[in-house]
Amino acid sequence: MNKFFEKGIRRHILFCMALLSLFCLIIFSSRYYKEITPRAIFLYLLVLCSIYTARWISRKWLLKDKWMLFILFTCISIALFSTIGVIGFAYFMNFKFDGGDNARFIFVFIPGLVILSIGGASFLAITRIAVRQQLNEANVARQQKERELSLLLSQLSPHFLFNTLNNLYGLSIRQHETIPGLLLKLSDLLRYSVYEARQHSVLLKDEVAYIHNYIAMEKIRLGQRLIINTHMEEIIGRVKIAPMLFIVFVENAFKHARNTTDEKIRIDMDLSVENSTIYFSIRNSYSMENMARMSSNKNSGLGIESTIKRLQLLYPGEYLLERQKENDRYKVQLQLKAW
Repeated sequence: MNKFFEKGIRRHILFCMALLSLFCLIIFSSRYYKEITPRAIFLYLLVLCSIYTARWISRKWLLKDKWMLFILFTCISIALFSTIGVIGFAYFMNFKFDGGDNARFIFVFIPGLVILSIGGASFLAITRIAVRQQLNEANVARQQKERELSLLLSQLSPHFLFNTLNNLYGLSIRQHETIPGLLLKLSDLLRYSVYEARQHSVLLKDEVAYIHNYIAMEKIRLGQRLIINTHMEEIIGRVKIAPMLFIVFVENAFKHARNTTDEKIRIDMDLSVENSTIYFSIRNSYSMENMARMSSNKNSGLGIESTIKRLQLLYPGEYLLERQKENDRYKVQLQLKAW
């Protein structure tokens, strides 16, 4: 019985009762209700059969994109029910072909009502099928988008980890005393990337705290060589963002800056929120020779490419990314809508 109701039968019972109530209202509002009751019952059944026949035809052939069969059987149904209606009313009204009002009622109103019933039911069925297909397509697109985002995120975490471990190895030889502090910072960073980054969105202030942890780790590694200016305003409220969007650009800035031959490297970073829009920019030292060498590495730029794809999926038409070289500086500006 529950399965019976799960198939929507309850909705159809309510529809039949509502249609019957309408006919009853018409019947009992007339002083000739005893005379017209049999005709009204016949008309009610005629309309009901027309509607559900049209619904069956639509579901059977429209779902299979067989338009010719749909049109053919719809025309047959209109002709069949119109004929049944004319014959039935001719019988109930003791019709005589005298060309009076009864003739116009039988030969015009009855077929018109049948066409209206079948046409209306077909239109609703077509609309429902179209909406259902759109929902299915949207659901498939959403699932595909989620799979792509999951894949891109799975690429980001190993990418960050491999870079950091490579740098730790170098430091373990040259500056082994810095390793304990770096490992603690790395632990905090990995905890965030493993747990928080798996969510659809995170608080912007948590993302900023993650960036601060990364910068603190880099300060330990680079020491006096690093000159960094950060201006990240205090985030008020529950402004949200997709996780690990900015860190890729931050990591990239440090990677290219520290691989230069300059005695001092400089990084400037700004982040602010205005009118539900997040503004992020970062500039770093770089050398053309080093950029060319790193570009030849097949794994270079993987994090940036993954982040751009994530932006396209998560912020379609709602972000602006600019990258440009200014003399010996490389600049990235990102503007996107806050959630």
